[in-house]
Amino acid sequence: MLKKIEGHHAGVQALAVSRNGKFIASGDVNGELIGWDGDSGEPLTQIIKAHNSNIITADFSPDSAAMATVSYDETMKLWRTDTWQIQHNINFGEAVECARYSPSGELLAIATQKYIQIWNARASKCIAKFTAPQLHRSLAWKLDGTRLFSGGCHSNATIQEWDTLAWKEVGDPWSGHTNKITALAVNSTGTLVASTSYDSNVRLWRVSDGQTIAIFHHLNDPPYYVTFSADSKYIFSGAGPMHVSEWCVPEGAFPEGTPEEQVSDVISRCEIKLRKKQWMEALDDAQKVHLIYQFITVRTRANSDDTYQVAILEPSSYLGYHFKYKALHGAQRYCEAIEVLHFMMSKVNNLPDPKMRSK
Repeated sequence: MLKKIEGHHAGVQALAVSRNGKFIASGDVNGELIGWDGDSGEPLTQIIKAHNSNIITADFSPDSAAMATVSYDETMKLWRTDTWQIQHNINFGEAVECARYSPSGELLAIATQKYIQIWNARASKCIAKFTAPQLHRSLAWKLDGTRLFSGGCHSNATIQEWDTLAWKEVGDPWSGHTNKITALAVNSTGTLVASTSYDSNVRLWRVSDGQTIAIFHHLNDPPYYVTFSADSKYIFSGAGPMHVSEWCVPEGAFPEGTPEEQVSDVISRCEIKLRKKQWMEALDDAQKVHLIYQFITVRTRANSDDTYQVAILEPSSYLGYHFKYKALHGAQRYCEAIEVLHFMMSKVNNLPDPKMRSK
């Protein structure tokens, strides 16, 4: 143990770490929230009475500027991390199980008792709402933003894969767990999914066909949390107080080719589809491009924030936004195309290097 941080008066149920490592947020069963300094472990806030019931999940935006908390009190609250003040308070009229920012930060996926909802994170506006055939407790995005995964509860403990263009289910649900799925994680290349369940198992799934690759069993308490290591070679799962297990991902679980080679193939394929006016197919590939340097860096990043910043500012990462704009414009989805263009320009204008802004 590196450090123990204390401050809650009740059990902590939600924990989140910002992508830049500067912030930690913890929420307890009394609905109280504390913000912590990611380096020192010292509190940045007093105890905040955030919700009227237990905080189920917390999640930081990719730029670490905002955070979402959800609760059984039927609300989701969006917070500014520079002031730890509420930006938006949204009442869903039913218990909220989970909220997860998309890798771009543009969207928020929210699981309630009856629906999965997709919100524009900046406008705090619902843009898609669909009924899943089961209650969902956990959500996870593929790191290129093209897929959302949801984990079911109790009698129908399956994983469903959703296409984020049409918001339709992809293929059949993934079956294997025998009790409520408590958490999902996607590896950095989007090829593997890990899940935890009340059946005391951690399952490793292959995204390409939804098949189980490995099963790891917890002997005592069932696992509640799961994540991959940065290089995707290990899985970490948390169960009970102060119990974290490390599991080795089996050899042969990864596709051939480096992430850089896979990206080059996607870019070439997208360009061909644009020339052929295959707009929807090109749009699917475009969404895979603009975040690629972020998740390549996740695999190789050591302790340097500079490495992460260079990756985000790499000009090629904006090529995906350019492709996405062209595909949406070609498909006559003009409002969405303009929104993508504005978002891309806002990113470029914020770059510190004027030479990169001119590209």
